[in-house]
Amino acid sequence: MTQKTTTPRSKPTTARPLFAGQSTDSSTHAGTEPAPAAAEAEADFVTEMFNLLETMAPALAGERLKLERAVRVRFGGVKRRVTLHPDPDTLESRVLALFNGRNSVAVAGQLGITRRRAYQIIQAARLRTRQQKQ
Repeated sequence: MTQKTTTPRSKPTTARPLFAGQSTDSSTHAGTEPAPAAAEAEADFVTEMFNLLETMAPALAGERLKLERAVRVRFGGVKRRVTLHPDPDTLESRVLALFNGRNSVAVAGQLGITRRRAYQIIQAARLRTRQQKQ
């Protein structure tokens, strides 16, 4: 008599969306047209951005439609990536513009970086200045 062995079946994995509005359809894979839900989420970026701006600066509410239209006209069709952190050169110029010689902790807090990172940027700028003088 032969023994029948059974192997446990694994549950089928289902794809989970990474963010709200993302479709889990296979039609969103590379080389195919995006699903309508994904296209709507991408198209709504400008609206979401202006919702955030309006909560931060209520004075913009009166000009919102005009500004939103101008942004859509200027950047319509442009594919860009929104990074979590600014470009290092831009960050450096912002730190140095705000730094007055004694406010490195305040500058770090204002720009959302660590105190250590602010010190690194300031020290690197001081070293470059010294090297240029020599």
